[in-house]
Amino acid sequence: MEMLIADDDPLYRKILVTFAQRLQYQPLVARDGEEAWKIYRQQRPPFVLLDWMMPGFTGAEVCRRIRELTNEERPYIILVTTLSEGEKMLEGFLSGADDYIAKPFDREMFESRVKAASDGIRERLGREESMHNEIVDKHRAAGETESPELLESLNALSRIYKQQGVYAKARAFVTRQIDISARAGDDGAVERLRASIAEMDAMETQSQNAR
Repeated sequence: MEMLIADDDPLYRKILVTFAQRLQYQPLVARDGEEAWKIYRQQRPPFVLLDWMMPGFTGAEVCRRIRELTNEERPYIILVTTLSEGEKMLEGFLSGADDYIAKPFDREMFESRVKAASDGIRERLGREESMHNEIVDKHRAAGETESPELLESLNALSRIYKQQGVYAKARAFVTRQIDISARAGDDGAVERLRASIAEMDAMETQSQNAR
């Protein structure tokens, strides 16, 4: 499963990445708020860890922007901060954060907070996976291969498996989308989908090298 980690402090960034990898997360690393916002829009990870004070956008601002997106799965967002004032914590929660971790923190505390959130994320992904599988099965039984609803479900399934780090299944669903788009003559979609497969190949290699 992917986790976006954004912190402008190189030391804390390295610590957070190490902790995330210990929990079998695939880190997507940002060095400031603007980079974090860009990565989120491109990757849509289900877990987001944001330092509060960063150049560009603050963690709270990135959180607010994510929550303002419509028709999106809701990621779990944790703010990481050295701020202790009550009004600052309230601001974080009002921006849409689910939890916060105060610096300095130790590995056990970090892991306990992340594991608690991970259970809920995996449960949600499992429900979504079941729903989209039912749609795919329905269209397969009816002999339909190109409906918009089917393409949407194939796209959702590939995204879910990508988030979980199950790249073989993610590629399989993207490949089905490529076949449908090719038959429909949509060369632009074929190109985008092939780029998605290349991206997943790179992510899988990176994940394997990090182990």
